[in-house]
Amino acid sequence: MYLYHYYESTGLPFANLSDLSVNEANAVLNKIKKDKPNSQHAQRHEKYVEYRRNCESILRSRFIEKGGVIKKK
Repeated sequence: MYLYHYYESTGLPFANLSDLSVNEANAVLNKIKKDKPNSQHAQRHEKYVEYRRNCESILRSRFIEKGGVIKKK
């Protein structure tokens, strides 16, 4: 099995919106919307970061309930 992660040459490999503050993540998405309006990422709605954080929180909680150990935030 291979894992591929494509990223902009100006960015960092494995950069993740979840590692940023809400304001920083929204700023990144707004820049993408401005710089690359036709990209898939530019099509995300205004509450994307909020919804994503909520989903990640639910998944994290369920993982812990099942005995999982979080090694990263």
